[in-house]
Amino acid sequence: MKMVEQDFELKCRLLDQQVKDAAHQRRLEIIDLWFQGVGVAVGTGILISFVWLAKYAIDHGQANAGMLGGGVATVVALIAGNRYRKGQ
Repeated sequence: MKMVEQDFELKCRLLDQQVKDAAHQRRLEIIDLWFQGVGVAVGTGILISFVWLAKYAIDHGQANAGMLGGGVATVVALIAGNRYRKGQ
């Protein structure tokens, strides 16, 4: 009878640990989702500011600087897009 009790106690401890692991994994996934959201917001803000800077430079007769700014914005968008595509 003692072995049955020990086996039952071991199974209960394993089940408790599995429940704790599942809760921990859910918390990690929520944190990861927050980081992805912040990354998208910051990346979008950077892209908009690069585009605005390129437009400003072109409007003030600095076409080369404007094209450079537009190119940088394009590169940032490509890098950010590939990063999130790989994550899924």
